Amino acid sequence: MSQFGNMFKSVRTKFIVIFLAVLTPLVFFLYYNNYYARNVIETQVTLGYETTLSNFVKQVDEAMEATEKYLINVQQQELDVNAMDLSFTDNTEYTMTKVRVNNKFNMNLSYMKGIDSFMLYSVKNNEAVLSTNAFDYEQKLQAATKLMNERSQKQPIPRRGLLETAFVDVDGKQYMIRLYNASSTLILGAWVNLDGLIETLNIDNSAVLARDGTLLANRGLTTEQTGWIKDYVEREDGQPPDLETIVKLHDSEHLLFIKTSSSQELRYVIMLPSKAILLNLSFFQKVILVIPAAILIIILFYIAFMQHHIIRPIQNIVNGMRRLSQGNLDIQLHEKASTEFNYMTMTFNSMVSEIKSLKFFIYEEKLRVQQAEMKQLQMQINPHFYANSLNIINGMAQLGDYSSVQNMTRLLAAYFRYVTTSNKELIPLREEIEHITNYLHIQKYRYPTSLVFDVRISEALKSVMLPPLSIQPFVENAIIHGFKKKVNPFVISLYAEPDEQAEGSFRLVIEDNGVGVPAEKLDALQSSAQLPSTESNHLGIWNVQRRLKLYYGEDKVSVEFENREEGGLKVMLRLPGNLG
Repeated sequence: MSQFGNMFKSVRTKFIVIFLAVLTPLVFFLYYNNYYARNVIETQVTLGYETTLSNFVKQVDEAMEATEKYLINVQQQELDVNAMDLSFTDNTEYTMTKVRVNNKFNMNLSYMKGIDSFMLYSVKNNEAVLSTNAFDYEQKLQAATKLMNERSQKQPIPRRGLLETAFVDVDGKQYMIRLYNASSTLILGAWVNLDGLIETLNIDNSAVLARDGTLLANRGLTTEQTGWIKDYVEREDGQPPDLETIVKLHDSEHLLFIKTSSSQELRYVIMLPSKAILLNLSFFQKVILVIPAAILIIILFYIAFMQHHIIRPIQNIVNGMRRLSQGNLDIQLHEKASTEFNYMTMTFNSMVSEIKSLKFFIYEEKLRVQQAEMKQLQMQINPHFYANSLNIINGMAQLGDYSSVQNMTRLLAAYFRYVTTSNKELIPLREEIEHITNYLHIQKYRYPTSLVFDVRISEALKSVMLPPLSIQPFVENAIIHGFKKKVNPFVISLYAEPDEQAEGSFRLVIEDNGVGVPAEKLDALQSSAQLPSTESNHLGIWNVQRRLKLYYGEDKVSVEFENREEGGLKVMLRLPGNLG
């Protein structure tokens, strides 16, 4: 039983079990995935084309609505356009009016998305003014004149302001003309190239139809497909709903999309063969049948390969590491594997030799690095305090308050003396508290009516030893961050008491009634994580935490932060009290 258990724990057995455990559900997953992928692809393709077609129709409708508004504004605001409805006695004046109208249309044509041409037709003068970007000006002008003549002969001009739609063929190109009756004898029109419109959709097997099913523009649809669509529209009495569905032509499935314009006499159609969508999926189905057998062959070959080239060399290195962990520094491995494992073996042998010769040197170097880091962290004090203090002294001197200047200078000298000479590893808590009191008195000169502080330390704790400059960053942080936007006096309290939860330790508490700390920064402070460089104001707090944990050890020091319910921040330091 023990032999079976050891065999199951081996790397070779675990690789075999893992591969089989992965292979079995993988086979079932591949078969299921094939079925699921077909449905997902059809659904996503259908949704994609339906969304594309809907968005395209919406954009075209919006462009046509903007064009119609333009035609209405032209009729209401352009004097030359309305002048075309008058009788002219001077042909030169009539010609200049047409030129100005044409220039106006040409100027605005480039700004109208999807519009091919503008026209103005005068029934009274039986003449059309046409502005176009294309080279078929004469053909369009003839088609426009013919359309207007036929329209005026078949029926009287509708009432003013009515919008209509007409379709014309110019040299095999289909155009939709949106007509606006400016008056009973004056008609404005905007031309849309339907072949260009279907090219803008940029989807093969698409078409533009009139509402009755007449084909206007086509891109890739066969005659049979367009005939089927026309028959479908006619069966619905020319009013088929928008749809997406699967239809069959000669037992071949097609995805059919029909979208009707909300404001134009047009229908947009896409008709795609289902086989084209699922072409690559059929190849994937065939590959799935071969994958399990191929994976099994690869697994057998791979197990044999791993046994010789990976498992044995790994086991050799593991045995060497096991002997090294037992304290045998004379172990040396033999090189007889692949290049990579030979390099690992050489590195292991070299590592053993280095450990043997540098064991004590590394330990001593670590102590020196920690001491240097403590000194560096101790010197990272906020420089802005110095500048603020000098500004305060300068202000007092300008006011002639020499008594306060003397007192401020004395406090600042004591402060600087403590900072620049605090090179001892430990100092009594009494000296640290005197330093904090000097700092608060200096800040009191800066905020004479807004700052109130209370320092309470029992006599029994004043002789407790701790690293210098361990409290000031917390007090400084409280004033810098807690003092923001305060109307009432800012109160900061500092007191020390024995820690009832840990014998031989004491607890230092700094709390204020300021604005507190945001939750995300509070979490960073709680975790002792180093804040980003943009949060340099909190660098002193991180320095203190780092210094204390370097000196006392991670498990003997705790620094806790919490926002007070009544407002402000509370900081609690727990330190050993039996040192010194």
